Amino acid sequence: MFSEDQIVSCFARRCRETGGTVLAQGANQAAGFRYMPPKCSWKSPDVVCSWDGALLVCEAKCSTGALFTRYRGNLSDFEALGWLQASMEAQSALAGEARRRLSVMGKPFRSGSPFQTAVLSAGPFDRFLSQLRAADVQAYHCTCSTGVVIRESPARQSSLYPL
Repeated sequence: MFSEDQIVSCFARRCRETGGTVLAQGANQAAGFRYMPPKCSWKSPDVVCSWDGALLVCEAKCSTGALFTRYRGNLSDFEALGWLQASMEAQSALAGEARRRLSVMGKPFRSGSPFQTAVLSAGPFDRFLSQLRAADVQAYHCTCSTGVVIRESPARQSSLYPL
């Protein structure tokens, strides 16, 4: 079994290899990129990437089922990403942080750039594909031992991300 940090690292490495810019990486990173769904504590995505200004915000867990499990009354990671996908205000705040970080790196960020969410796991997403498609959330299966990253559930905007 791989750790959450290994899954995050594997995915971030693949993002860089395909021309993406990793803006935040780390299980439970709390700096900069965070949002608060209703009746929930602050959420910080595990990975935030940009391809030509388009943002991909990801949550990772070792076990696929853990992404869909509620803990201590909070939303599951999947539910929180679904809320984020629907909240223009939260997306705007994350986009502002992305713009700030990209400008420091001398990279462009276009206003109104596409925004997408994704879940990452070391296991397959077979049982959850219909939920992922309905919520327009991408799913990536990361095989850390080989560095292979497989997109299992293409969302409607998936052509933006070359993984």
